[in-house]
Amino acid sequence: MRSTRTGSTEEILNELVAVPSPSVRARIEKTLGAMLDSAAWSDLAEAFGLSPRELEIAQLLVCGLTTTEIAQACGIGPTTAKAHQRRIMVKMHVRRRWRLPIKLLLAAGLIHTERKE
Repeated sequence: MRSTRTGSTEEILNELVAVPSPSVRARIEKTLGAMLDSAAWSDLAEAFGLSPRELEIAQLLVCGLTTTEIAQACGIGPTTAKAHQRRIMVKMHVRRRWRLPIKLLLAAGLIHTERKE
């Protein structure tokens, strides 16, 4: 199994040059640029038992990438990307893909909800 990318935010973003669409790269840079240095992601991976690859996929899901875009960014096939997504959903007890980025951000402490009392 391949390990998670390491290095500075700029180095990690530069590794994603294989992503063919400039708009996809822009979304990754905009979203992940602020979050890659967060220690919250390692805590999240540990809490839910996510593998390094699943954590990488989770971060790209938060960016709003489609399964095809995730596959291209990671250098894997769409079927493999989808399998990783399903495993993340099972581990995080999420039934719908669109809810996964929200739960990931909440669990990582990167967004907070306000409760009305």
